[in-house]
Amino acid sequence: MKNKKYLNYNVLIKLTAIFVIAMCIGIIIIFKFINKSNIDKIFNKYNLNMEETVTIYEIEKENDIYIVLTILAIIFISGMYIILTYFAKRKLNNQLKEISNIVIHIKEIKNQNILNQVDTNLLGSMKNEIFQTVKRLHEYTDNLNKDRKLLSEYLSDIAHQLRTPLLSMSISTDILLQSDELQLIKDRNMICNISNQLDQMQWLVDNLLKMAQLDTKAITLKKDRISMHKLINTVIQNVEILLEIYNREITVMLDNNISYIGDFKWNVEAITNIVKNSIEHSKKRILIKCKDNALYTEIIIEDDGNGIKEEELIHVFDRFYKGKNSDKDSFGIGLALSKKIIEYQQGNILVESEINKGTKFLIRYYK
Repeated sequence: MKNKKYLNYNVLIKLTAIFVIAMCIGIIIIFKFINKSNIDKIFNKYNLNMEETVTIYEIEKENDIYIVLTILAIIFISGMYIILTYFAKRKLNNQLKEISNIVIHIKEIKNQNILNQVDTNLLGSMKNEIFQTVKRLHEYTDNLNKDRKLLSEYLSDIAHQLRTPLLSMSISTDILLQSDELQLIKDRNMICNISNQLDQMQWLVDNLLKMAQLDTKAITLKKDRISMHKLINTVIQNVEILLEIYNREITVMLDNNISYIGDFKWNVEAITNIVKNSIEHSKKRILIKCKDNALYTEIIIEDDGNGIKEEELIHVFDRFYKGKNSDKDSFGIGLALSKKIIEYQQGNILVESEINKGTKFLIRYYK
């Protein structure tokens, strides 16, 4: 409502100025017309000649004075309008600049006394609304940060409480397996199964904690220069035992000079999970290629497995999703965690697959 009123006021000023100027111009035209008409009448009435027109010229001169005064009035009104418009616009620009500075330096006004910023006009009201909005945003951000910190502490406590009994149980099963008194194969197999389950639970707890930390942004990833050669070598070391168990081999194609910005530890975690998945679903070979261009650094992990059906492909990165050909002991969290880590660093991951030809993961870290 105030905004409409303000606009109507400006329009009224402009229309008034235009009307006054138009009226002055009209008066000039009327004076000229009347003056010419009077002269013609006098000439016709008295049959005056050029020597007898002195009086007529005096009348015309007097009329010209009115015309000059009218022109001066127009100039004065126009000048006043221009001056007033200039100062009004200057004041408006200063107020808009002040509001713009408030928005730009929104983080720096957190501790200002917002309630003292009171003004009755339209821009003042707008400024007050911005201050109030900023105050609410800061309060919301503070509460959100507190909630994140509290959730992170809860998750750490839960993980700690779970790790302790899991570790105790793992040690106990290891001792039982090494005991000479344990002779029966059935008992030994049962304890081995318990030990494997405990290892999987430990892995699940660790990865769920990592996922929760990423979800709540409770961690800050580093921004270091990572050598691609060092990263891939570390990943291969992490999966050496798995390669032996599945009898698979990895072929690497990369330039030693390729590097990108990211967190080395977390990226090793992400790429390792993807390579593990490729090992489990390949037939013989896994190919790792690295490319670099002006837009992004790319890691391609390709296997020669049976591939993934199209209806399953869209769910590959879903948390706890297990495909039909997945290992029975899989939890369906490794690829979801990898995707979360990569996207946390402003990267992205894509998957392409063809039945009986294999699956390809494309990881891109943008520059």
